[in-house]
Amino acid sequence: MRTLATLAWQCALIVALASLGTAWTYHSPRRPALYVAPPTPALPPGLTIAEVFSWSPSPTWIDTRSAEAYAEKHFPDAISLSPNDLDKQLAAHVDLFMDRRHRYVLYGPPDSNRVVIERLKELGLQKLHQLDEGWEAHLKALP
Repeated sequence: MRTLATLAWQCALIVALASLGTAWTYHSPRRPALYVAPPTPALPPGLTIAEVFSWSPSPTWIDTRSAEAYAEKHFPDAISLSPNDLDKQLAAHVDLFMDRRHRYVLYGPPDSNRVVIERLKELGLQKLHQLDEGWEAHLKALP
């Protein structure tokens, strides 16, 4: 009976000391932040259109502009993934994102690119690139 009482006393002492250490850390002026917002991921480095056209096999083009801008004109075989309906559009093109080794090139506004890139990275895609010049430079290069 004495050993059970000693064991209970020792457990209570350990819990009390651990609680004291936790309280000390929490109220310390140098305590670590409890809730830290994740940093905004940097966009991948940009590419020129000439660099992308030199790739073999050809990448999948992803237009992150609005659906209206996409309907007006877009790269041949590009798919539209605007941030407004991203999950719905991803579901429609799920077969394109099965190959993790394939390259994807995004063009559109930087904020839209960031949203789409974050979502595609969540799906496990790593070879994501964006155009430095964007869509406007491509239009200027056309004859």
